[in-house]
Amino acid sequence: MPPFGAHEPEVAESVNWLLSFADPVEWRDRLTPIDERRFDPTRSNQQLRQVGYDHQTWPDDDPMGWYLYLALAALNRPFKYEPREGCRIIPILKHFGMHLTRLKAIKGVDQRIKRLLAPDTKQPDPVLFELLVALHWKINGFENVEFLAETADSKTPDLMASNGADEWFIECKRLDRYSQYTQKERAKWRSMWTLLSDHLALVGQSTLLDIEFHVELHTLPDDYLATQLPGKLRLVQPPAHIISDDTMDVTALPIPYAATNRHLDSYRVRCPSDQFDELLAGQRDPNRGFSAVVAGHFREFDSATFLDQLSYAAAARWHCDAPAAVLAKARHVRSRLAQAIDQLPTGGKGAVHIGLETADGAMVEEARFIRNQLNVSTIDPRGKNLRWIYCHLFQFYSPPRDLWVLDETVSHFGSDPIQPLRSLGIFPCDDPANSHNVHWRRPAP
Repeated sequence: MPPFGAHEPEVAESVNWLLSFADPVEWRDRLTPIDERRFDPTRSNQQLRQVGYDHQTWPDDDPMGWYLYLALAALNRPFKYEPREGCRIIPILKHFGMHLTRLKAIKGVDQRIKRLLAPDTKQPDPVLFELLVALHWKINGFENVEFLAETADSKTPDLMASNGADEWFIECKRLDRYSQYTQKERAKWRSMWTLLSDHLALVGQSTLLDIEFHVELHTLPDDYLATQLPGKLRLVQPPAHIISDDTMDVTALPIPYAATNRHLDSYRVRCPSDQFDELLAGQRDPNRGFSAVVAGHFREFDSATFLDQLSYAAAARWHCDAPAAVLAKARHVRSRLAQAIDQLPTGGKGAVHIGLETADGAMVEEARFIRNQLNVSTIDPRGKNLRWIYCHLFQFYSPPRDLWVLDETVSHFGSDPIQPLRSLGIFPCDDPANSHNVHWRRPAP
């Protein structure tokens, strides 16, 4: 297990502060259903299990409750912790805890926290981003930072920051974690993989497939893989390249049973997890999805599933390089930037911060980066005194030996010769990424 609990005291301070705004009974009532929903006693009787984040579902009716559930699990009950989900919230809470005195000094922060914790808040990420940006300006030396109250009859920016006579109005926009296109593509993959993996498990065909689609997945029938691959797999001995056409390239590789079980002799492995992917696929690749159907000896600990012996596996890592799919996932920020500019006042210096996650792979992020550079640099401020635009691109990882790893790349565009922020990145970093060294071009941790 990665380090937990006492190793993250700032996370504990942050969580305790947030929960001081909540009624204890209300939060118990919100967290209990999440805990109960994640425990399925029938799982111990399953001989075959679908394992992979492409098939995992998380509570979506109370996302902030889910975030705090993950934080409390990391601190107190690590078996309940979901690594790839928790790595998105733990670094934020740690950052809050490291600068809690500054965060508490921001005017209007209490109202923002109450909004964040409200049970009807279905999108906590934008509010968390506003808090991060406000704290960022405070850390950068602005003595007075405050959240501005929203009014029904006029548009208002999120923040005002001042240091003496130097005053700025700031608007924040946070894009969703995944585009609608990405969510539909993943759902389509689940349908295709389920039919194929059911067949492979039925006939006992064990293989690791590397699939690169050249067409959009929604143009293929659900049974496309199930009709195209089983016959070919029976005729080859992995490793073998079995398909190369306009639709897809497919390579079949052997499942490393011996190496996997040697590891499992000493360690139980969380399912799903990056460690599990690494054992079956030989590597962890954030640019590809990964799914597997597995049989073996499983153990349940506090609602979490661990594997300690592998007897059968069929797995696939996949991605789509179809130009239409890449462009559909490479959401640019022009429309959100236009909305942000509308919120700025006509007078006074303005700055816009846009945040998004680079979760769709390097190919998509390269396309998005180019589109954003063009769109942001040519945006019409429409008479507003827009001085600086900051685009924060985040990627969160959960490698086996760390609780979390975070990468941030910042693109900034300005018409003012004086940069108001000493440091561009919201999160501290020893090797900050920039337009010449974006994080998705570097090896993943």
